[in-house]
Formats: sequence, structure tokens, C-alpha cells
Amino acid sequence: MTAATPWRLIVHDKAEPAWNMAFDEATLERAVEHGGPATLRFFDWERPAITIGYAIDAPGSLDLDECERLGVPVIRRLTGGGIVFHGSDLTYAITFPRQAIAPGEGLIETYRTINRAFARALETFGVDAELLEGAARSGPPAGACFARPTRYDLVAAGKKLIGNAQRRRRGWLLNHGSMPLDDGYRAHLPLLRDRAEAAAFAEQCVTLSELARPLPSRAELIAAITDAFGTALSVRVEESPALDDEIAHAKNLAGEKYRDRRWNEEGQK
Repeated sequence: MTAATPWRLIVHDKAEPAWNMAFDEATLERAVEHGGPATLRFFDWERPAITIGYAIDAPGSLDLDECERLGVPVIRRLTGGGIVFHGSDLTYAITFPRQAIAPGEGLIETYRTINRAFARALETFGVDAELLEGAARSGPPAGACFARPTRYDLVAAGKKLIGNAQRRRRGWLLNHGSMPLDDGYRAHLPLLRDRAEAAAFAEQCVTLSELARPLPSRAELIAAITDAFGTALSVRVEESPALDDEIAHAKNLAGEKYRDRRWNEEGQK
């Protein structure tokens, strides 16, 4: 695949949380086996949910009984990172060959390139956001994604606006990202077992509705981000449907893995 090869844009409406995570793994696996396509995907949630990084201790970090009582599914991601609350955010996945973003540099620089594109897009709506260039800020262990900004995170008004996490396989990367649109995530902070971490999350997180008035629509955000992303990488990003084999594999993964309690709570399958 060359730099001139178009990237694929997929925009999915609300879907089951397990399906959302399964589709991204299916996309990554197909890309590894067949060499593409590189994909920028935006997706939404049929109900509030929580995703956790693949190394997170779910029982030690979240009140899983209360999550179940409230009907808030907890899904373990293939990617790393921390705990992310969904349902009031813009969520995306980027599947790309390693050398397509920040070629010749370290893996952490891929975050820099991605977040610079998002910063340019948000300028369209009057949002002044910048990359955190230094080391991670001090604070409690960041099991919750937005509790402590790290290097190359996108920050605005001194707080974290976007969180990213990755998984690497045979020269390809899957990058998950989330940008809170409003403070709906606060309803789920009590599900965190660590009170200090919950407080840090609320203190360190900023939402787009606090920065952009009026709040742009989901379609407007996707269009601006897609344009900025294409410009940053010098590629065409063209809307294209999911492939039949991706959909079939995602259905299998959703049923066999992402709806499985053992995977979601223990990280084992």
C-alpha cells in the first residue's frame, strides 16, 4: 500500500457495545492478512457503556455488580489504555500500517500526528487545543483514561480532551479514541472503585460542549476531522462500506469473545 492509496472512511450509527469492539478487531485482522485497507471509522453506542484497556483489572477497578444492575456493559478492548465511559462521546478507530503515520519515528509519535489532525479540525469550531509535549502529569495511577493526561494527549483549557490507545500487530496498528461531547460521563464516575481516581477524572477531563458553542453536530465533527486527517497524512479519505468478510468475522468475535464474561472481566479467552 502506498501513500497515494485512499484511506477508507466508515461511519457507523448506534450499535451494540460488543459489536463495536468486535468490528475493530475484525478490521485489524483483515488488514494484517490482506494488506489493507487503512480505515478511519467513527461509531456510536446504542446505550451507555464502559470499555477498558486489555490490561485493566476489571473487578479491582470497577463495581461490576453495580454496572450490571444499571445495565451498563463493561467491554474489554483489544487496545491498551484505561477506563473510558461511552454514550456521550465521539468515538473513533484508526487502522493503519505503521509507516503511514510518523514514519521513521517512535510509536508514541503516532499519537502526536493523530492528535495534531484533531486539533486542526477543532480549530474550525473555535476550539483552542494543543498537544501536551512534556511528560505525563503527576497524580494517581491513571486507570481511568481521563484522570491524568500523558505525553501528546490533546488538552484544552489545561484539561484532557481526547484519549487514545493502541494495539500493534505485524506492522499494523489499531488506534481507539474518544472525545467527550458533554458531561454525561459523570453519571458513571461512582462505578470507579478508587474515589481519588474518580475525582481526578472529573477534574482533569474537559468536554467539547465546554469549549465549542454551539456544539457542532456529529456529522460536522466527522467531516472536519476527516478533512484534517487527510491533509495531515497527504491521503484521500473516501467513504466506503464495511466488507462482507469483516462483518462476518465481527459477528463471530462479538459472540465468541466480546459478549463473554470471562474475556471482559478477566481478559482471558
